[in-house]
Amino acid sequence: TARQSAQESTRPSSTGLQRPMTILFGSQTGTAEGFATTLMREARARGYAARTVDLDDLSQGELSRVDGLCIFLLATYGEGEPTDNAIAFHRWANNDDRSPDSLAAIQYAAFGL
Repeated sequence: TARQSAQESTRPSSTGLQRPMTILFGSQTGTAEGFATTLMREARARGYAARTVDLDDLSQGELSRVDGLCIFLLATYGEGEPTDNAIAFHRWANNDDRSPDSLAAIQYAAFGL
């Protein structure tokens, strides 16, 4: 599973330094989770201290404190509905009371599946 994969040891880069990378996934059937695991392994092979995190396991407060690169791999189902494990994140992201700069401090990329 992704949780087990996130606990695998990381490979140091040629300089011995590792840049942190957090890969967040929202998956209904496992496709996004599988891509997240593959991306984590590839990133580790290239010197990143990468980890995968199920969006259900991440609080909104933690998101603003993610260190390093943050990559979202988000699947949808039906007519663009969020996956079960991404519903809380979707509500937070679309909340009018959320600070507009709540993601300003992190470097992130998003991929929709």
